[in-house]
Amino acid sequence: MILYKSFFGEGELFGEIEIINESLSFCAIESISDVVVYKISKIHFSELLENDKKFNRLVIKTMANKIKNKAIRHSHNQPHSIKIKFIEIRKIVF
Repeated sequence: MILYKSFFGEGELFGEIEIINESLSFCAIESISDVVVYKISKIHFSELLENDKKFNRLVIKTMANKIKNKAIRHSHNQPHSIKIKFIEIRKIVF
């Protein structure tokens, strides 16, 4: 079993990718402090995404921030520098 941990701040979304991809979510959410959570049905979420530009931008911005934060985390976990990767690629190409 693979366990991923994420920490969310105020105003962040979760579960949007599963709705957009029409896939099941196997997430378990646990809070380390008191929180207020709002649940939106799949149908309502999809309607808001289609018809509300502000909501649409919020979802896009949230997903972009998740990608950015994941890229930053992964870049710190890379065992090799970019220079070494570039040298390896040049060996394959040339």
